[in-house]
Amino acid sequence: MMTIVNEKHKTPCGSYSVLYDEMAKQTHLLIAGRTGSGKSTVENGIIHSQLIQKNCSESQFILIDPKRVELSQWKHTPHCLFYSADEPSSRIQALTLANDIMQDRFRIMEDNHQRKYSGGTVHVVIDELADLLTTQKADVLPLIQRIGAIGRAVSVLLLCCTQCPTASILSTQLRCNFTSILGLRTRTAQDSRNIIGIKGCEKLPEYGQGYLITPHYEGIVNLPMISEAELDRVANYWSNRKNYVVV
Repeated sequence: MMTIVNEKHKTPCGSYSVLYDEMAKQTHLLIAGRTGSGKSTVENGIIHSQLIQKNCSESQFILIDPKRVELSQWKHTPHCLFYSADEPSSRIQALTLANDIMQDRFRIMEDNHQRKYSGGTVHVVIDELADLLTTQKADVLPLIQRIGAIGRAVSVLLLCCTQCPTASILSTQLRCNFTSILGLRTRTAQDSRNIIGIKGCEKLPEYGQGYLITPHYEGIVNLPMISEAELDRVANYWSNRKNYVVV
């Protein structure tokens, strides 16, 4: 195993989206819209924005990818703590890992008399939230809600996507965990209300725009398209450094 010395901030050179970087900083982000509205584009854009700036001590990911294709390119990067595909047991394992990380960080804070964790961020990325909630709700919902309730204090953040923005999936009990929401194109005005509380997402373009709500902003945003070649470039850069240790 090799060691990179004095290169803590070395990352692949290139451009990145400031918007996706800002989304990554939000405390728990929900992305919802109909099939083909651009959820994967945003999801991968957010991950790209972090990997192009930060090493694995500053930004890490726990990836839950039921379809096995949306997030798989990142699973070999050193930033990826855990990659879960469609096995039900691995999804619970991924969310349990996130909760264990939170508890470890709270212990560190207690030992150091800190009110907020000062280390790197762990993003828990769930590609299709509806799939988890329709097949394993009793097991996964308490774990997700616990991250939503106390994860902010220790920089463990949710990034959840769904193409099924129904009231049964996006219940008030679940939505209250997310301080930021991105609504993409929906089929109906009711789906829009389920996501952002008002109608309007049904009138968005098929892709390229979204209605973003954060504690400091509310309005329509243009969503940058990161090319597949650029995503592959950054993924390959870090994957080739999987066995390196950054000190």
